[in-house]
Amino acid sequence: PALDENVHAIGKSRSVDRINKALAFIAEREGPAS
Repeated sequence: PALDENVHAIGKSRSVDRINKALAFIAEREGPAS
């Protein structure tokens, strides 16, 4: 069970990291334009 929770937590943090990178990419693209 503990291992399962760790795997789930890692997957969650990776998803958050991908979202943050996408948001940063969008902000960079829109930054100079606005």
